Amino acid sequence: PSREVIVVRETWRAGADDDDLFFGDIQQVVTDADGNLLVTDKQRCCVEVFAPDGAHLRTLSREGEGPGEVRGPYGACVLPDGGIALPQRFAGKVVVIEPDGRPREIWDLFEHYYTVNTVMEGGGGLLVAGQYNEPLSDGQIQHFVLAGHGLDGRRRCVYVEKTNTLSYHPLHLDEAGSYCARQRRCAIGPDGRVYAATSRDEYRIEVFRPDGSADGVITRAFEPWPRTATQRDRIRAILEDDVRNIDLPKEFTVEANEPAIDYLHVDAAGRVWVQHGRSWRGRDPGVLVVFDVFDPSGRHEQEVELRGPGDLANDVLWILDDGRYVLILAGIGGQRALGEDFDDVE
Repeated sequence: PSREVIVVRETWRAGADDDDLFFGDIQQVVTDADGNLLVTDKQRCCVEVFAPDGAHLRTLSREGEGPGEVRGPYGACVLPDGGIALPQRFAGKVVVIEPDGRPREIWDLFEHYYTVNTVMEGGGGLLVAGQYNEPLSDGQIQHFVLAGHGLDGRRRCVYVEKTNTLSYHPLHLDEAGSYCARQRRCAIGPDGRVYAATSRDEYRIEVFRPDGSADGVITRAFEPWPRTATQRDRIRAILEDDVRNIDLPKEFTVEANEPAIDYLHVDAAGRVWVQHGRSWRGRDPGVLVVFDVFDPSGRHEQEVELRGPGDLANDVLWILDDGRYVLILAGIGGQRALGEDFDDVE
């Protein structure tokens, strides 16, 4: 593949020390048809909207159960008519609001999902990542689902479903068992084709047609990045924090390597951008990240090297649909090592 080097420069920032606006836990950044940025804050249960020049325009939604209100939104999806769909952590629902924040409707998806993690639009349809849990006598079976929905929220097909058995005595959290194709590891293209990084340790992206049928696999030779003892300890600490309030004996299984795929993005031309486990690790100083770029047929067309400030050991990079980049500084942007939700246990 050819190689392109892009030197990124900062045009504006928000939430700095000298800014009245602050963020809690940024989950996702998307753009609307006017080039405005929508920044979803799960902790503050809102979406901050910024103009292309960085001016803060408004705050959408707030914490609550009333019309247009949310609890723990995982992201935002701009619908073709300008409406904004906010997937909610619990209760299996998506809250849809108007661009000015007025409430529109609620998609009750509890029949399919306990948690709705991701909603993305492409080709006149929606990609939804969710989870439901099946109770056992001493645990539960977690079902991680990646499915296609219509613009009315109704489910059309299932692309991927993975299960993981969670035991309670002791409470055993398995990092690999909870891996699934959800936010940042799934994407939908402008033609409605779906891309899913279904394997934790393989460079493997499964491609699906909008109707759910398989459309090929994007893969290449790849050696996962090995973790140091310090890095494994960091992941364990995140797992422990996830269950700190559960009064059960606990066990944790932490993987020796980083996941093969960190982030997928499909641009307006249908090209697939892949941030993998070696995209930013072990690079020369000044290199923020190197993306693999595949053409719509799945051919490894290009490597794109971004040079600029930032450290993806802590920061999170988002590619916007109009080609801009957004860097979430000094945080993990809500991307937990173990991203599943499980029913309360006793």
